[in-house]
Amino acid sequence: MLIYLYPVLLLFNILPVFFYGQMNSDLERFFGVPFGYIPDLIFYFFVVL
Repeated sequence: MLIYLYPVLLLFNILPVFFYGQMNSDLERFFGVPFGYIPDLIFYFFVVL
């Protein structure tokens, strides 16, 4: 099932770069977290479990 979810997570990783680049960078500055990496972290979390 995770194999099917991974392309979706990649889309969520890529799309903000194109459509929400400025807002994404503002959120990164505010929270100190690169939001583009969150889907990858979720994926790796499930892989480790």
